[in-house]
Amino acid sequence: MLIISAQKWIDGGGIEGKVTSAECILEIYRRFCEFLPEDMLLSENPVTGEAIQIIPGEMRYHDVKVGRHSPISPGALPRFLKHFERTYSKLGKVDSVISAATADYRLLWMHPFLDGNGRVARLGTIYK
Repeated sequence: MLIISAQKWIDGGGIEGKVTSAECILEIYRRFCEFLPEDMLLSENPVTGEAIQIIPGEMRYHDVKVGRHSPISPGALPRFLKHFERTYSKLGKVDSVISAATADYRLLWMHPFLDGNGRVARLGTIYK
């Protein structure tokens, strides 16, 4: 239901502007999370065991570790997302198709959310 409702929104023309904009990425995330039960809107800090609230439609505000990868700090996310938008929004149709994989990789490398990053990236790729 979660990813399906977000996909229906995209298929129905819900995205206005560029899918690479920070606003669009955050809206896809919000729509992905909107039907999650409260207990699924929590992430656990693997070091402290602390429960961290996931806020649909907002970037993470804690450092994270994904395997051996330590994504950029939460404070740097707005700047990196703005650069992401500038880089990928000015591409033509053919270049956009070719760059879809690199855009997904770059978004996942930034890891803007506590959870759901891969699903949000895939939803954006479908739209591209």
